[in-house]
Amino acid sequence: MAALLLRRDPPRQRGSRQDALLSLPALVGPAFLGAATRLGAPLFSLVPVGVALVVGGCLFAGASLLALGRSFGVFPARRALVTHGPYAWVRHPVYLGELIALLGLCLQRATPAALGWTALIIGAVALRVRLEERVLAADPAHAAYRKRVRFRLLPHIW
Repeated sequence: MAALLLRRDPPRQRGSRQDALLSLPALVGPAFLGAATRLGAPLFSLVPVGVALVVGGCLFAGASLLALGRSFGVFPARRALVTHGPYAWVRHPVYLGELIALLGLCLQRATPAALGWTALIIGAVALRVRLEERVLAADPAHAAYRKRVRFRLLPHIW
């Protein structure tokens, strides 16, 4: 991640400060999920499934980051359009991998707080996706990409 930050291309267009502020919950929310799994008794625990989802989600997010390469950014901005690798299936595969891993973490010790926090993170990521796509909409190449890759995050759903 640090290498991607250091080697990334400068943005062609940045999102607004409001976009950056509204993106923060999606950035910092996952850091608190582990604590939420410790609040209260678990409703259920699916450790093997959870571990598999964490590993699979992290691997998918990692592959997506490698495909993204120098176009990596932390806040909404327009950089070079990436359409290969996982970006040929969904428009935001890094977030998909992250959400799969977070769901896996939650399932390992599903307390009411962890389930609620996971739902909030999913909502925050959905907002972040919309904010990024608003910035990317200024690029005519992105409009063609949106026609080719119809789904933002979940194939055949959204």
